[in-house]
Amino acid sequence: MHELEEGAVSHRIRVAGLAATALALATVPFTGSFSSATFVQSSISTGTVSAAADWSSPTARVVVPTGRLRGIVELTATTADSGSGVANVKFQYRAVGETHWRQICTDPAAPYTCTWDTRSVPDGAYDFRVSVNHKSDNTTTSPLVRTQVDNRGAITSVPPTQDSTNDGNS
Repeated sequence: MHELEEGAVSHRIRVAGLAATALALATVPFTGSFSSATFVQSSISTGTVSAAADWSSPTARVVVPTGRLRGIVELTATTADSGSGVANVKFQYRAVGETHWRQICTDPAAPYTCTWDTRSVPDGAYDFRVSVNHKSDNTTTSPLVRTQVDNRGAITSVPPTQDSTNDGNS
């Protein structure tokens, strides 16, 4: 057997110590940018999801009296809904050129009608529509109907009639 010099033994101990440290580090889990986390989802609560029973929108049409509107007028609406039924009909108007709709009334039952006092607005052109809501919360809006409000009234002259019994010489 060979004898080791004192320096050589010291060197072997240092190498053995480094090897033991490296082995110890190799057994420690790596905590760098890799993750070994696991996500487990669980729930103890329950819920109910329901779908609308009626996916079709109702149809609607507003009917405004013909001619120029004057005084108190009656507006009507025709509607149809093949599903859950009509919940209500909202009658609305706006002056031509405006963007804001004003509600005249809401009717919850057929026949859908609404009275409107045209004297509450200035004379001019107006658009009318109805908004129909059905019982499953689908809504539709009718096509617009445009008409004139004229509360001044037309002045007409009527020519005098001649009474056949009066020849004007009495």
